[in-house]
This record gives sequence, C-alpha cells and structure tokens, in this order.
Amino acid sequence: MSGWWNNLCFYGRCIKIVCREWWRKIFAAEVVMFACGCVNLYTRWPTTDEKITMVYQCSREAAGLSVLVAFPQAMSDGPSRGFMWENIFTIPLGCLCLCDAAVEVCVDTVCLPVDLPLAASRRGGE
Repeated sequence: MSGWWNNLCFYGRCIKIVCREWWRKIFAAEVVMFACGCVNLYTRWPTTDEKITMVYQCSREAAGLSVLVAFPQAMSDGPSRGFMWENIFTIPLGCLCLCDAAVEVCVDTVCLPVDLPLAASRRGGE
C-alpha cells in the first residue's frame, strides 16, 4: 500500500509541475493576445461609436497610427521640414505600433467573412 501511495504522490507532483508550466504559457499567450489588436478590440466593442464601414478598416487605422507615431510632425499645420532629429526617438515607437498593425491584419482576415457583407450594407445605405 505504501508503494502505491508513493507512486500516486509522485504522479501528482509531476502533474502539478506540468500544469503550473501550462498555465504560465496560457497566461503569457493571453497577455500577448490582449496587448495586440487593440484597434480591432476598440472598433468591435459594442459600447463604442465606431462602425465597420470597409474591409480591413482596423488595419488601415493601425498602419496610419504607426506612421503618425513614427513621424509626429505629420500632424503639424505648418510646412513640412522633412526628417527631424527627434525622429530618432519616435521611429522605434512607430515600429512597435507597426508590429501591432501586422496583428490587426491577421484579426481582420479572420473577421473578413463578417466584415465584407457588413461593410457593403453600410456603404450602400449611406
């Protein structure tokens, strides 16, 4: 009986270690999932005023946002001075936003069967 109990305890400890690692991996995947595709989350959330009016809308918005983060002088009303020395700091931030835009393309591709008729119906009604 003692050998059986020791074997059961050993397997229980093994399962506990494996499950702990498994939950850590799931938690890490959820953090990455919720950190990426935030424009899609905002646009598709029921309580926001955003509406899907064209396919790949969120991808376009995320790509435009990454350009604005990389080159904030594009928001200026004055004449463009081209590349500024401050862009040394803003271009890496724009690249981070561009990584999010790549995830937006994946999410928009998955949602394409829903977005295509939805965007067509909203475009026709306007």
